[in-house]
Amino acid sequence: MATTLTNETVEMHVFDLVLDKDGKFNHLLSQKAVSVLEREGSYGIGALVKEEDELIPVGTLVFMPDMVEDEEGRKSIIELNWLYVDEEYRNMGVGRYLMETFAEVVNNSGITGVICDVPLDSEYDDLVSYLVDWGFDFHPVDKNEYVLNWGDIEDHPILGKKVKTPHITSLGALPKDMLSSCMRTLQHKEWSELSADEFDPKLSGVYFDGNTAEGAFLIRRNPENILEVLHLSVRDKSEKKAEIVKELLFHAVNAVPDEEKAYVSIYVVIRSLRGAELWDVLFPDIPPVLVRRGVNILEEENDD
Repeated sequence: MATTLTNETVEMHVFDLVLDKDGKFNHLLSQKAVSVLEREGSYGIGALVKEEDELIPVGTLVFMPDMVEDEEGRKSIIELNWLYVDEEYRNMGVGRYLMETFAEVVNNSGITGVICDVPLDSEYDDLVSYLVDWGFDFHPVDKNEYVLNWGDIEDHPILGKKVKTPHITSLGALPKDMLSSCMRTLQHKEWSELSADEFDPKLSGVYFDGNTAEGAFLIRRNPENILEVLHLSVRDKSEKKAEIVKELLFHAVNAVPDEEKAYVSIYVVIRSLRGAELWDVLFPDIPPVLVRRGVNILEEENDD
């Protein structure tokens, strides 16, 4: 991706952040944005300003395809995960440059929906106002996201117990090509192309009944030592779903080393009605993280 834009103020260039092996844009990214960029299928746009003979990183935008479910069923969307411009280079067209480049990618993708989730904190009000000018319509939503600390687990009347998990094989003990086969058996094609290297090899695991994969629990550890629960599922035709879910959960809980429990947090996204019902049973007193969700189809240009 190589484009140059010259306006009355500066000359700007675009850079593919996935190719930024030297980390020259890292100071313009949050840890969560870095974590998104590490995922298969993610995209990042970096803006550089030319000053004399030097190209200076001044802005970043991160996005990736995703799936959402509404009354019409599951559909493909693009999620705008991160947009940031260096304070010294704001009001110079950098944000517009990033958004126009992003809009071009979206319009060429054939995907019509774009979402952007922004925290409710007032420090993000300027970002929301900027995106509203680009046509995003924001409203509060419950993303079914939750954050646990280890005390919530240790004090739990069920999960706080040590339980044997004889049917679980951790990802670290699976042949590398076996995860894809397991996910296809579980009828989750969108996960079947992922590599086992994407997940924590000790905490993530697959429940086997004989040689058949009956359930899977996939967890990623991000740079901030937050455990992201990405996937928990049981094969639709399984006759002992509750037992499988319980054993998968106990495996992950038991696999966290004692020395990490003081500072490890757990980030959970509930992706199904059954998952939400299970959460309400396990953690009825832990509220979800609320955000402002912006929805848009990027078609029009805007000034920074």
